Amino acid sequence: MLELLSNFFKKENIEFYGVLPIEECKIQKEYLFKEFIPKSVICFLVPYYTQEGSNISKYAVSKDYHLFMKQLFEKLSNVLKKEFPQNKAYGFADHSPIYELEAAAKCGLGVIGENGLIINKKYSSFVFIGDVFTDIDAKILGYISAENIKHCIKCEKCKKACPTGVLIDYSKSCLSAITQKKGELNDQELSVMIENNTVWGCDICQNVCPYTEAALKSGTVQTPIKFFYEDRIHTLTYDTIDNMTDEDFNQRAYAWRKRETIRRNLILTEKAKAENGEEQASKTE
Repeated sequence: MLELLSNFFKKENIEFYGVLPIEECKIQKEYLFKEFIPKSVICFLVPYYTQEGSNISKYAVSKDYHLFMKQLFEKLSNVLKKEFPQNKAYGFADHSPIYELEAAAKCGLGVIGENGLIINKKYSSFVFIGDVFTDIDAKILGYISAENIKHCIKCEKCKKACPTGVLIDYSKSCLSAITQKKGELNDQELSVMIENNTVWGCDICQNVCPYTEAALKSGTVQTPIKFFYEDRIHTLTYDTIDNMTDEDFNQRAYAWRKRETIRRNLILTEKAKAENGEEQASKTE
C-alpha cells in the first residue's frame, strides 16, 4: 500500500502526505462523517502558489481549489476501491470532521504556525490540507506511528504584521474575514481594507513569515500542479466581475459570497483611492 499511495500522489504532483488512524485525530464535527465511522485518514498537502495577487489573496488567483480536491478525492477513492473493493472512502477539504492542522502535523507534513496555518518546509503555508477517510486499517495503508507535533520558530513576525491585530487579540476580526463580510463595513473595517489594497482575502501573515522567505529564496514555493496555472485572475475589477458568466464566476473561491460582496469592496476601495488622489492633487496646487 505504501507503493500504491506513493505512485498515486507522485502522479498528481503531490509530495507530502501521510496516514493516521482515526484514534490519533481530534474529531471536531462527527456529524460530517458519511455512511460509516472511518478507521483511518490519508492527509496530504496541495501547494497552490503561482503568482502574487494584486488585490486578492494568492489562493484565490486560480479557480476554486475545491474543484481540484473533488477530482482528486474521486481518483484516490477509485484507486483504493480497486485494491479494496469491499471498502469505502470519501474526502474533505476545509470543512472537515477532524482538526486538520493537528492531523497534518502528526503526519509530519509541516509545523504549526503562530498564524494558525500548517507551514511546510518546501511550500511554506501556501498549501491546502486534504483528508481522505476510509474504513481500511491505517497499518495496511502504511501507518507506523504518529509524529510529535512541532511548531514554528515563533518569531512573531506574523503577529506584529497582522493589520487588525487578531493574531494577538482573537476577539478581533482578521482582514480576510472583513473582506468576506456581508452587509456594510464600519469605518475601521473599511480603513484597514483600503490601507492594504485588498478586495478579497489577506496574505500578510504568510508573506512576512521566515519560512516563506526561505521558500521564495530557494525557488520551491511554486506549485507543480497544472490546475492552479489555468484561468488565473490576479486583479479583480468591475469589468472582471461583471463580464464573468455565472458558470465562470461559480468556479472561483469568492463565489460563495456572491458578486455583490466583491462589488461593494471594489466600490469602497476605488472611491477611497479617488478621494486620496484628489487630496494629493489639492496639496500640490
